[in-house]
Amino acid sequence: MHKFHREVASLTAPLERYSRMLLDSGVVRDMVSGAISISEMAYLMAWFDVLGIRRIIESGRQDGYSTLILGAYAQATGAEIISFDYEDDKERARRCRARLAKYNIDLQVGDTWDLMWPAVTRSNEPTAILVDGPKHWSGLTLLCASAEAPQVKLIASHNLGPGSPCRKFFQSLSDVPVGYPEVVGEGPSVWQELLDVERQRIDDIGLSGKNFKTTLGTIPVEASNREQIANARHPGFRLYSPRTVRWLWKTGNYSLLKRLVWTCGRLLGPEKDQTPETN
Repeated sequence: MHKFHREVASLTAPLERYSRMLLDSGVVRDMVSGAISISEMAYLMAWFDVLGIRRIIESGRQDGYSTLILGAYAQATGAEIISFDYEDDKERARRCRARLAKYNIDLQVGDTWDLMWPAVTRSNEPTAILVDGPKHWSGLTLLCASAEAPQVKLIASHNLGPGSPCRKFFQSLSDVPVGYPEVVGEGPSVWQELLDVERQRIDDIGLSGKNFKTTLGTIPVEASNREQIANARHPGFRLYSPRTVRWLWKTGNYSLLKRLVWTCGRLLGPEKDQTPETN
């Protein structure tokens, strides 16, 4: 049996444990539209346990909902959490920081293109990276470029809509399904309870819980797929492919990297994923 498939088989117990933790915490009441969902966070934390993750890097915290859950995970396990955000909305950032104040989280402010590589390389501890901004191909470039570092054991991207080009490409990099429905199936009973509570909360905030579809994609990274991910190619990457991004990081050309991304945006327009559904 492939190592990844053995790991998938090990997800059931931690998935049940973190589903119960989240249900008991009442954090589902705080879930807001656009945030990484509570079931997606339970699934991520199960992977953290299976892969022995000790550091989680989050790009894009916005209102801090997923960051709050990561803080609780860190409190329970001793893992290190690093979170990036522009914080360009100062009042929103103030409320977010107040929400997270009880947790030991390294809340960094700035551009992910500047912050990611130093955060990845400052420790050799097993690391997971969760990107919830920038979106689409920029987010995937960041993940793939970072995956060269041997300490990176899991990469995850939010807002990969079902059937979208970004999701299809992300799936092409993994022999394990990137979405939890194909991996978990029905899952343990506590997981099903969590899904039911989540659907109700989605209804409560004016969306359709019945039609909810996860947009989280996750890939466990090891020696057998690291090179493929780190050197991935796709026209959607424009001029900032993972290989180019990593070279600019390693040579200290952070300002050139940001100019390159900005120039592509000006000349080619916003990145497009043609995503039919996101949450």
